[in-house]
Amino acid sequence: MVINDAKLVFDGDLDIRKSTKDIIIHHQGADAPQSVQQIHAYYLNRTDDNYLGIGYHYYIRKDGGIWRGRPENTVGAHSKNHNTDSIGICFEGNYQKETVMPAVQFNSGVELLRNILGRYPGLAIKKHKDYNATDCPGQYFPFDKMAVQAKTPVIPIPAGLKATPVSYNSIKLTWTAVSGITGYAVYRYSNTKRAYELIKQVTVNNVTDTGLAENTKYSYLICAFKLSGSVKTESGKTSVVSATTLVKPKTIGVGTKVKIVTANAVYGGASKGVKVPSSYKNKPYTVSQVGTAKVNPNQVLLKELYSWVYIKDIQIV
Repeated sequence: MVINDAKLVFDGDLDIRKSTKDIIIHHQGADAPQSVQQIHAYYLNRTDDNYLGIGYHYYIRKDGGIWRGRPENTVGAHSKNHNTDSIGICFEGNYQKETVMPAVQFNSGVELLRNILGRYPGLAIKKHKDYNATDCPGQYFPFDKMAVQAKTPVIPIPAGLKATPVSYNSIKLTWTAVSGITGYAVYRYSNTKRAYELIKQVTVNNVTDTGLAENTKYSYLICAFKLSGSVKTESGKTSVVSATTLVKPKTIGVGTKVKIVTANAVYGGASKGVKVPSSYKNKPYTVSQVGTAKVNPNQVLLKELYSWVYIKDIQIV
């Protein structure tokens, strides 16, 4: 995690915070983008209170950049009556109006919260409006999802993903199990959408993908996930693995074109055991009848020779 430092200069000495109980979440609340320097300048110019500069300890921009505000160990100026025992984090944007937070900004928020919680175990994560009469951080701020993910241990990426063709229309995926999770999400690459699509969610560390085309390459990746109520936390995704389905075995039936290929091939039927002349081999013949379990089993009658031969000695052409 990178914390950018704008080297802000405050208009006076900042008090050191003696205790820490909460992390309080805010949004910028303005429609126009603002840098940490602009927010700092705004508070320096306010005359309604002695802010000394930016009141937040951290400011997270929409591009995911994390900026230092006032030093983390000092008393903040962001939540009335709760500044002496809290750390304030502000997010760029107006989430009273904006319905979606950029993923990079959300992820940076989770990362920063995890970092702080790692150094201050047991802190509560609160909204500004939990303590003061305000809409902050906005009705569309993804607070619950962010708080849950911040308190959820990082889920490791499943290791050892392998793809193995099982048949002409199925591929089996296996990987090393991850403990303490809800399940795994399995993604297959879609050539039509040019993206990986979720195809299955499973609770075990293997899955067989069926209904595939024969002799076709398929690519996969997976991730682990954990559910906490309605909030879903995912690990990172694995590297891509690929496998090609097998060629569908061709069946021999009446009308199938074959040739005799085995060097020591012999006739079946009434001429059972008689060696097939070498001049008859590797020439095309047509199957006119297929033996049954009771009559000439594992044999076919070749129309042109009017002779039975063993299936093990022929090959489809």
